[in-house]
Amino acid sequence: MSRARDLAKAGGVQQRLVGFSSHVGISTFAANVVMSGDLSVAGDLNVTGDLSYDQTTASDQRITGISTLNQVQATTVQVSAGFTAATAQISDLTSGRVVVAGTNGALGDSGSLTFSGGTLTATTFSGNLPTTDLTGTITNAQLAGSIANSKLSNDSVSFGGVSVDLGASDATPAFDLSDATAYPTSSLTGTITNAQLAGSIANSKLASPSASIGGVTITLGGTDATPAFDLSDATDYPTSSLTGTITNAQLAGSIANDKLSNSSATVTAGSALTGGGTLTLGSSVTLNVGVDDSSIEVSSDAVRVKASGVTNTMLAGSIANSKLSNSSVSYGGVSLSLGGSDSTPAFNLADATGLPVSSGIDGLGSGVASFLATPSSSNLRSAVTGETGSGALVFGTSPTISSPAISGGSFTGRQEIDDAVVSGGFVVGAGLTVTGDLTINGTTTTINSTTISVDDKHIELGATTSPTDSSANGGGVILKGDSDHTILWQNDNDQWEFSEHVNLVSGKTFQIADASVLSATTLGSSVVSSSLTSVGTIASGVWNGTAITNANLANSSVSFGGVSVALGAANATPAFDLSDATGLPTTSLTGTITNAQLAGSIANSKLSNSTVSFGGVSLALGASDSTPAFDLADATNYPTSSLTGTITNAQLAGSIAAGKLAGSIGNSLLSNSSVSFGGVSLALGAADSTPAFDLSDATDYPTSSLTGTITNAQLAGSIANSKLASPSASIGGVTITLGGTDATPAFDLSDATDYPTSSLSGTITNAQLAGSIANGKLSNSSVQFGGITVSLGSGDSTPAFNLADATGLPISSGVSGLASNVATFLGTPSSANLRSAVTDETGSGSLVFGTSPTIAGMTVSDHVVPNANGTINLGASGTRFANVYSSDLDLSNEAKGVNTVDGTWGSYLIEEGEEHLYITNRRSGKKFRFMLEEV
Repeated sequence: MSRARDLAKAGGVQQRLVGFSSHVGISTFAANVVMSGDLSVAGDLNVTGDLSYDQTTASDQRITGISTLNQVQATTVQVSAGFTAATAQISDLTSGRVVVAGTNGALGDSGSLTFSGGTLTATTFSGNLPTTDLTGTITNAQLAGSIANSKLSNDSVSFGGVSVDLGASDATPAFDLSDATAYPTSSLTGTITNAQLAGSIANSKLASPSASIGGVTITLGGTDATPAFDLSDATDYPTSSLTGTITNAQLAGSIANDKLSNSSATVTAGSALTGGGTLTLGSSVTLNVGVDDSSIEVSSDAVRVKASGVTNTMLAGSIANSKLSNSSVSYGGVSLSLGGSDSTPAFNLADATGLPVSSGIDGLGSGVASFLATPSSSNLRSAVTGETGSGALVFGTSPTISSPAISGGSFTGRQEIDDAVVSGGFVVGAGLTVTGDLTINGTTTTINSTTISVDDKHIELGATTSPTDSSANGGGVILKGDSDHTILWQNDNDQWEFSEHVNLVSGKTFQIADASVLSATTLGSSVVSSSLTSVGTIASGVWNGTAITNANLANSSVSFGGVSVALGAANATPAFDLSDATGLPTTSLTGTITNAQLAGSIANSKLSNSTVSFGGVSLALGASDSTPAFDLADATNYPTSSLTGTITNAQLAGSIAAGKLAGSIGNSLLSNSSVSFGGVSLALGAADSTPAFDLSDATDYPTSSLTGTITNAQLAGSIANSKLASPSASIGGVTITLGGTDATPAFDLSDATDYPTSSLSGTITNAQLAGSIANGKLSNSSVQFGGITVSLGSGDSTPAFNLADATGLPISSGVSGLASNVATFLGTPSSANLRSAVTDETGSGSLVFGTSPTIAGMTVSDHVVPNANGTINLGASGTRFANVYSSDLDLSNEAKGVNTVDGTWGSYLIEEGEEHLYITNRRSGKKFRFMLEEV
């Protein structure tokens, strides 16, 4: 075994070799190894931790072959084959920017191109890439051959104080198992001596750790101070040795009366009862109940009221309301107790019918009942006060009015005028419809309206007798505002002139000859010529002009890693300078990395598997566990002679077979070496021929095996009825056991006599009453409603109720005698419902009253005369008639007073002729005709 193996097995924290040492074979070191001189490895060097040596800081390092490096850090990295890195970090380049410039592969940072992410791959590589700048991991496939132990930071493992180099072995390791668990005793060899037992043996480790006597099982060391022995087969147990008392359950069979200190009871007859006497257990006595035999009898083992019931003559005094099942009556929502009174009951008459309108309704005005019974115009006139006029009732639509007197008011609705000449202003308060042509001859026509709607498709302006372009000059549309907004015709250049901007809504275009020439964003396709000298930024489109040469571009080439390529040119094998590159993924590397290419040792974190596990104990390469807690559940052939210390109860698996014990085990070595029954403790192997057992919990000891007698003092509590030969007594047909209770015994009182009714409790039900109760036996035998009193059993088919407080009589069905539709009108008194009820009206529409009525389309069959001369107007200054249709016009202001011009009054008659219009002065008798000018 070499010195290196000796050092490895020593298990030290760190080993130091001074001078040159030679190691043959595979050596594994449990901890760090420091070489002060040169290290030459002929085979593989596998280092699980870091490998540090002087040349890691040298300016040049050379790794031959194909190697996978987790990290390379050097001034210069030369790669003779391909180089792929997850990340290549070059310190003198701006973050996020890698620019290839020049022709010799040098890396520079000119800022011509900026990018982030992605993969940069070079077919040739010149320069130094430090392994510390590599990102990602090196897979097993990228490793050339195996890794020598010397390349690993940790190349040995140590278990239980035994250290073994990777690749080495120890066939008989001297493990320290002081912390190991779960080693199966079945794998032990040899036997366990008493001296090897730690303390005493627990019961659970024994094949038979308990004993059983009289049905009671107790484990070694256990105690049962009151064992419940099964003594069914035991004999000759003296009763004098019994303690406590005997319960009913322990008595076999019944106890004879002569065995009891007291075997009888005395029954005393109470009120209304006879009989009784001394009652011996097992015998009976009879109690008799006295009844008067008039209304009370004994039937079906009970005292009952006779079938004939209690007659009126048996009732003492009258029956109070509280004794009746029903002691009140209810009418129309009003409830009244018998004997009670309500002089003005508030009946709910919602279902009442037949109330006569002529006499059954209080509070109707004079003539209203007659009108309700016969709703004619004359009856309404008789009932209504403050009316005006006479004759038939008038409704608003097309009424016929004879000789009305109108003071004020207005006429609305459609009026027709054949011809009318108005000398002053003419105001139409409602709509004006002109069925012919409307000609307006004036200077200004003013229309004050919100909307003007014209059916014609044309609006003509400047339509004079002989219109010309000159007369149309300056014509058009003027919109008034803070200033005039105009669309005017200019005859000088034959054009419309707009004073304001013209704005088309979205989606509309300007068109010439039905072709779109301009939209909000696009010139029309028909616009092919332009004199534009400059344009803004063109965001998109297709360049259809001459191709743009590199000479016309500000930048016409790109540069990467010292290699510059013009736009359109190519370089299939660019010699990139990657000396400053970072982030090259190892997955992009080709070939493998040899041991010589590894810088230092490989840390555990860089290995796919950097730990080993034995017996449930896991250990990282290079780590140490001097007392590993091995799980030896599957281990075999461990000699007991090699065990140290003692075996505790917890370590024993199951019970110990006799063959495993060397000789017998003394009581002193057992945790429990005695048994205890009924308060008697006995060591294993000892004997007690007359044990004084405590049998307080014992069961099934046969009384036939008892000797001696049981005294009263030995009885536990009272004797159950089932243990007595006669445990019950019977009185009046009712049997009751000793100790039992019957709060309502159904005595058979068929032979009992003289039971007073005053001794009865409870009440007599209606079913027990014989016949009906006479009114004279009732405290209250009548009811009173609305001032009407009626005795129970009598009636009043037409009671004259006082209905002053009654409510809810429905007019639709509760009143009789109403004419058709009157009830509807009374429920909803509208003009339409009144029209439906009245039979001889004229006109239609709304009901008309005399003051300021509004009448639509009135037809007058007689003169319309004001109620005073010269004081009533027809229309008003703000409310005028649309048209006045008249045959002649008779004018006079004599009653009104003189005029405001010459202070005189006049009287004129205007009449129509075939050719002329005539006027007659009634005061002078002179006649004139109007001079009219045709237009």
